Amino acid sequence: MEAFFLNCQYPVLVLSNMIIKSLLLLFCLLSSSVFAETVYKTVDDDGNIIFSDKPSEGAEAIVIKEAQSIEIPEGKPLIPKVDKEVTIDNEYTKLVINSPAYDSTIHNNAGEVNISIEVNPALANDDKMVVLLDGKQVDKGSGSSFLLSNIDRGTHTLAVAVLNNNEAELIRSDDVIFHLRRASKLFNKEAPVEKKTAPPQSDIPVP
Repeated sequence: MEAFFLNCQYPVLVLSNMIIKSLLLLFCLLSSSVFAETVYKTVDDDGNIIFSDKPSEGAEAIVIKEAQSIEIPEGKPLIPKVDKEVTIDNEYTKLVINSPAYDSTIHNNAGEVNISIEVNPALANDDKMVVLLDGKQVDKGSGSSFLLSNIDRGTHTLAVAVLNNNEAELIRSDDVIFHLRRASKLFNKEAPVEKKTAPPQSDIPVP
């Protein structure tokens, strides 16, 4: 029984090795040259399959499609994507009120107050300057000077701030206290003019 298995295993091993060799040969023929378009398949007397690139009698022609080539496009430089909604705030280092001076007194019957501001660096295009009087916003713009009018007489607190396009405050000046004096209407009334009448003439004839 053992001899039978030995005798049977040997030709099986030989056949397996021949198949593996034939497959390896076919793989080499296919990979060695992309210009070979036809491979010829034959079977020898022992039943072994043989592949060759040369035709022979009784060989079966196998057409192999030409290997496809893939063109890789040239790489483009990576450009970081910037969100348009994201803005970089300007870093202001100085914001002061030059006029009116601190604790100054302004005499103006129309209640007008000229404000002069110094900002460094210069105000960016998207940023705005706001004027705060007694904690309330009273004016807004992109300039460095403002004119307030019809301000009530008395003591006031003035400040300015820079806002970005999202209305976020970037920098604020120190408070400036000033005093506004306006003439009271009670003291502007003109005194009534006293009308003087001529004394009555006498009926006695003058000699």
